[in-house]
Amino acid sequence: IPARQNELLDLIKAVKRGDTGEAVRRNFSAIAKATLERGADKLVIACTELSVIADAIIVDLPVIDSEDSFKDPEKLNYYQKE
Repeated sequence: IPARQNELLDLIKAVKRGDTGEAVRRNFSAIAKATLERGADKLVIACTELSVIADAIIVDLPVIDSEDSFKDPEKLNYYQKE
């Protein structure tokens, strides 16, 4: 969500500082849910810093984490399989 880009950048900076606490996770989850409320049908976590707190997102839609593609290159083909 463009209006929340600064908040997302603040979360990335927090994780880089080592802050992965409840407040950071709660804010990340809120941004993810707001994105879905605007009509997204999946979430893509394209920043490895955010991968560290990806477990904070609990939604009923696919969450694609870029870090997973490093572990399993087959996940890079996710969109082509749909």
